[in-house]
Amino acid sequence: MKTLYYPVSDKYKRDYFESERECRDSFSWVENLEVEQISERDYLLSQVPEEFRSTLSYMAYQSGHSAGENEILLILNNLVFNLKPAIDKFEARLKSGK
Repeated sequence: MKTLYYPVSDKYKRDYFESERECRDSFSWVENLEVEQISERDYLLSQVPEEFRSTLSYMAYQSGHSAGENEILLILNNLVFNLKPAIDKFEARLKSGK
């Protein structure tokens, strides 16, 4: 499973890198930079509300497990990409109270 790395900072939380070295090099000017890692699956699921995560993970697994881990991640990526705009609109509607 692919691992992504990111700096531990609210300001830079959306910056993800494929290697810890690449992450540290990009933030070389930051003293005492802490770097954490996250699996690609968890990164994809972090893009949607918690209530959707288990269902999307299950759907991706059911559709792609016979073809392997990469296929599961590809399907999960497609599900998140296709649902994200609708989820964002729904969350905005909830916040506006309409």
